[in-house]
Amino acid sequence: MRNDYVDICLQVQAIRRTLEGIRTPLAPAVGVAASLFTHQLANVRQVLTDVRVRHMLADEVGLGKTVQALMVLNALRSQRSDLRVLIVVPDQLVPQWRDEIWTRAHSAPSGEDEEFEGGQYIRLAWEAQLGMRDAEGNPPFTLADIDPGLFDVLVVDELHRLRADVQDRIVRSAADFEHILILTATPAFQSAERHAQLFALLEPERTALARWRLVAEENRIDGELAIGDDLSKWPGWATVAVVDELVERDRVAAATAEQDTITATALAHCAYRRVIRTRRVDYSGVLPRRRHRPLVVEPLGAEADRQSLMWQYFEHLHDLSREFDLVRLAKRVVLSPPSLEQRVDFLRRQGHERDRLLENVKPLVHRSQGDSRVDALVDLLTEIWAADPTECVLVAAQDNLTVDYLF
Repeated sequence: MRNDYVDICLQVQAIRRTLEGIRTPLAPAVGVAASLFTHQLANVRQVLTDVRVRHMLADEVGLGKTVQALMVLNALRSQRSDLRVLIVVPDQLVPQWRDEIWTRAHSAPSGEDEEFEGGQYIRLAWEAQLGMRDAEGNPPFTLADIDPGLFDVLVVDELHRLRADVQDRIVRSAADFEHILILTATPAFQSAERHAQLFALLEPERTALARWRLVAEENRIDGELAIGDDLSKWPGWATVAVVDELVERDRVAAATAEQDTITATALAHCAYRRVIRTRRVDYSGVLPRRRHRPLVVEPLGAEADRQSLMWQYFEHLHDLSREFDLVRLAKRVVLSPPSLEQRVDFLRRQGHERDRLLENVKPLVHRSQGDSRVDALVDLLTEIWAADPTECVLVAAQDNLTVDYLF
């Protein structure tokens, strides 16, 4: 038999939970199936208490950006029963996102063959689908699907790893989406193009105003429309000019801030107010600790020879080499054998050979020449797992070729 008293208690509880959800946006957000850390709660609270969700989560690798994104989506879904979400990710991240949505967000991403009329749903899309065809010959995902008329929320993971046409479509349509959430572990503020792209996504009104002023100035000077809506076609000087205008107010505020209230106001309205970056060192007391084990490795003969040849090659290019940062050049010289081999092959196909230097590098990147760094890594892993076979180790690589090589 039903117990009227129990029914009343459950109804009161339901009303209480509803009121709590209205009072604090974190109530539905913490419903993800995960053990949450302090920085995740702080970041999600900052996102949800803004006037709208239009943010970049740029935490360091391993700090749970995907979980934070699902927390934000949970909160938004609790507010609207018909919320439509599009998540665009690189091909390599599809399994991770699919698993996270299933296991943590208490939802299932819609398949490419599914159609929805009303109700909530999360659509997971990736680049490889752009070339696919279903049984009727239709593509499961096209650039036209990145449409604010079809979706209310756009989530993009590692935007810079997507194809150029996908990036352009996202940037051009971003202003009309109700909510935008960008995830990346490597925000590239040193690149003017990526910098302008970031502002176009997170601050579309400010970017449009800066562009309008720049166009008006150019029209006044030479009567020509200098830049259009397509960010990828902006000339370099225009990109730099727009970025400089957006950050100039921040520079002035930083130079004139004398009181805490002025500083707080400046931070609330600064160009980077919607960029959230957490470093592991910021929460060293509550996050799992990692030990950094630097290793000094003596290069093998073939490695030293190919590095010497590559430096001769870069020096031989004269004017071209001066356009590059020496640090970047050094990183290219010490790439893993398959990555260096790919770059050597590319340069040779493009006709950039110089005095047979690249030809001489080619045999030095073969696996038979050995790899001192891989040997050192294997020795370290052997030492770690001999002490504790359950120990977890994070190995970071620069590109996919190196990942496959190490695997």
